[in-house]
Amino acid sequence: MAAAGPPEFVNHCLDQLRPLGAIECRRFFGGWQFRSGGVQFAAVMRGVLHLRVSGDLQAELLAAGGRPFRYARRDREVEVAGYCSLPDAALDDDDMVRDWAGRALHHALSQPAKAPKRRGKRA
Repeated sequence: MAAAGPPEFVNHCLDQLRPLGAIECRRFFGGWQFRSGGVQFAAVMRGVLHLRVSGDLQAELLAAGGRPFRYARRDREVEVAGYCSLPDAALDDDDMVRDWAGRALHHALSQPAKAPKRRGKRA
């Protein structure tokens, strides 16, 4: 049996992001991730598009009305550092989505690559 493709909202986001260049869309935990140039810069989790941001860009996105990605565990709420939703004003404005996402992509591409985790015993 073939795996189901992305839901309609994920395809809509992908259509909005295509002008940014070659965008890959893949499963990501319970949602979908968007990648370009080998880095993840956005994800749809629980039906909401979140951008990978930090520093000044994160502060600017939060000030504009974006919200940090949070999820509930049995005993507490967990905030995932570095992921913010778009402000509500951007949701129906393709140009605004592309502007924020383009900035998030530029930010992600400018970050140093993380070293792979070491597995096994150390000598």
